[in-house]
Amino acid sequence: MANCAEKSLWEQVCEEFEAEQPSSPHGKWREIDPTAAEIRENPVTGYLERNVFPVLLQGLEALLREGQKYGWFEREKPAWVPYVFLIKWLYNHNSQQQGRDPVNFHDIPFVKDFLSTRPGHHIPRFLLLSKEQAAVLIQAFWRGYKAAR
Repeated sequence: MANCAEKSLWEQVCEEFEAEQPSSPHGKWREIDPTAAEIRENPVTGYLERNVFPVLLQGLEALLREGQKYGWFEREKPAWVPYVFLIKWLYNHNSQQQGRDPVNFHDIPFVKDFLSTRPGHHIPRFLLLSKEQAAVLIQAFWRGYKAAR
């Protein structure tokens, strides 16, 4: 029980959820571990390793540096939405669009399209809810999930 006192409520709920999940009928999903060569032979994995991950990792590093610079990680509710920074960074650092001037988030074409079809002020829910309200929502979800089983 001392171990439970050290874990947060969220960690306890996640552990309970994982323990209740049915296991694979074969015990493990795959009986042998794939080698690095087998992974690279897969065209999807190869594409991700060559084209997506190098750029995405640079974007995540920039996101962390920016967050540290402005102290976003020390605040309980930062006035910052990480995905906005990452979308803007990835769009402005697209290697296929070199020479293009940096664009503000709301001037990115697909963001304009999204916001035009969904008018209104988009504030992420985590900025709108207090800790108590978030806890009530999580508990309501959990009770509904348990009742449906």
